[in-house]
Amino acid sequence: MPSGVQLVLPPEDLTRFWSQVQVLGPDECWPWTGEFSKAKGQGIFRFRGKPYSAYQVSYWLAWGFHYLPGLCICHH
Repeated sequence: MPSGVQLVLPPEDLTRFWSQVQVLGPDECWPWTGEFSKAKGQGIFRFRGKPYSAYQVSYWLAWGFHYLPGLCICHH
C-alpha cells in the first residue's frame, strides 16, 4: 500500500483484526494472538489477499493512514 493512503477496513475485517488482539489496560502491551511469522518475529494480518504486519494495521487504524517511509514504529 503506498504511503499516505488511508486504510479503511470493512466492518467484518475490523472485527476479525480485533478478535486477534488481547486487549488489556491502557498502559499495557496488547499482545497479538493471531497468525505469527517466526521468520520476521511479528504478527501477520491478511487483508485483501495480502499479508500485513499487525503493527502496521494497528498504526493505520490509530492514525488513519499508512506509515510514511523512514518512520520507525516502536513497540514499548
